[in-house]
Parts: sequence; C-alpha cells; structure tokens
Amino acid sequence: MKAVVVAEEGLRVVEVPTPVAGDEEVLVTVERCGICGTDLHLPERSENVGLVPGHEICGVVRSCGPGVVDLRVGQRVIVKPSIPCSTCSSCQREEPEACPNQWATHLGLGSNGGYAEVVVAPARNCVIVPEHVSAAQAALAEPYAVALHGLSLARTPPGTSAVVIGAGPIGLMMTIALLARGVEVVVVEPRAERAKTAQVLGAVATFPSVADLEDGDLSDRSLVVECSGASGMAEQAVRVVRIGGSVILMATSPGQVFIDARSWTRKQVMVRASVGYSMADFRAGLHAVSTGVVPDQILISSVRNLDEAQASFDALNRGDEIKIQLAPNGF
Repeated sequence: MKAVVVAEEGLRVVEVPTPVAGDEEVLVTVERCGICGTDLHLPERSENVGLVPGHEICGVVRSCGPGVVDLRVGQRVIVKPSIPCSTCSSCQREEPEACPNQWATHLGLGSNGGYAEVVVAPARNCVIVPEHVSAAQAALAEPYAVALHGLSLARTPPGTSAVVIGAGPIGLMMTIALLARGVEVVVVEPRAERAKTAQVLGAVATFPSVADLEDGDLSDRSLVVECSGASGMAEQAVRVVRIGGSVILMATSPGQVFIDARSWTRKQVMVRASVGYSMADFRAGLHAVSTGVVPDQILISSVRNLDEAQASFDALNRGDEIKIQLAPNGF
C-alpha cells in the first residue's frame, strides 16, 4: 500500500506492506486524515524517521480481527489515536489523557498512523459515524475533542468573556467551543486571513498582538487560552486575564515557559496545561460535528492526496492555509 513516511529530508511517499488486523483490532481504509500542528514538527526529530504520521483519522472498516464484536465491515468510523495503558496511576485515576505510556503507541506519533491507504486500530478506539456525516466532517471531531478537553479545565460560565491567543486549527476550535457555551471571544492572531476566519466564526474582535488588546477593564476576561505556542505567550496570558481567572495552555512551546510569579500569585490565576482528551470528549467532538456546531466548510482549506503531503506541510508552515486533510484513497 501507499503511505507517507518521515524521512531524513522531510516526508516521502513509499510502498509498504499492508497491515493485518490482530486480536480485537480493525483494518480501516482511510478516507480523510487531517494534518495537525503536532505533525509539522515530526520531521524535526531523527527518531521519527520511518514513522507514518497522521492521527485525525476517519475511514471505513475494511476487515475485523478476531474478537471484534461491535463493528462490521463497511461502517464509517473515526479513530481515537491515543491508546492509554490502563495500568498507570493516571489511568487508575480515570485521567487517561495524561497517561505517560500512551505516546509509544499513539497512532501517528508513536506508531503508524493515517497518512496511508489503510491503518490498523484497536476496535475499542473506533466510534461509528452517523450516516449523514461526511468523512471530511468526521475527521474534525478529533481536533475539536482537544478543544473540549481544554475547556473542561476552565471555569468559564456563559455570559463571560475569553481571549484566545492563536487562530490556528486548535485556536479556532476553541473559539467555536467557547461560543457554543455562550462565552464572548476575543482572538489574538497576527495573520490577517486567520483573524478573518475567527471573525467569521463569531469572535467579537481580533487583534494582531496581546499588546494591541484594548486597554480598560479586564474584569470580564475570565479565561485566556494560549493556542499559539509562541515564545512569551504564557506570561502574557497571565498578564491579561482577570483577577481570579483561568489560563489554559493548549500549545507546546518550543522552549522554556516563563511566567511572572508575582503577577500569577497576586492575581490568584489558575494556570492549567491541557493535553489530549478522553473518550467522552472524543464522542462529544463527533456529536458537535454531527449537529453542525463545527463548520467544516470554513475550517477545511483544502483536501489533497498523499503525494502532496510535503507540499501541504510547507503550506501550513508558511501559514497559507488553516486545515488541510489528506485523502489517501482519492476524493
């Protein structure tokens, strides 16, 4: 089968053996696999050479391994890519998204993912997609689940105001999730096209930098969500949130993160980092997509084939597009 692998010089399309579903696994024909910001960094690390990326997966069950009882061939499914170990302290506390062992088997990050014609996944990680939902729509459930999990960590009742820093895919997903909760959203984004998309989605205002935020009463900014990963943004998030507010760190910064401890403590700001999501978040993400909460036509900027994977990475690194999905088996 055809697959995209991380090579020493970037991404390369190669022929690899078609995998076989094992016990309690299914083989999924990949219809759509979104490109995530995390994927863009995979070629930077030599240990990823040979890996098939891709974890925003939607496809059709092609075959079922022994022991699979809840799925059948021909069903469209989305695949939760993280596979918690179920034995560590985080899993025992029912916090599987924090499982330190999941990354070794995480589809597209630790094991082969969805930039391929087919992918093998645990049957328990597959959720059946309603018939009226397209593959393109369904593949957005995974990044929306990321936003839902981050939002679950914050105290943000309806009628309050939030600032989202960064209008990449996760920042826009967070904007949608906040608006669906009845929260007014201001977005900080230097790229004009992304800022425009945030406004189309319903952001009340956009600013090119945190410094450009309007001066004045910050009493209603109960939440600031940092989705850019840019240097210094965590500290600026603490600076602009209201007293007693919450800061959620959604993005991975390339270096150390510094926060002014005096400002943090005097304002009694709750700072939380968010990673991954639960199966409940994943199912809620699919429900949001299924009911039209997540507007796929606004978020998906293009759909490309596997041969265009490197060009897609280049376009996203330049900021030319928002969300690109790969269609390994054609359109």
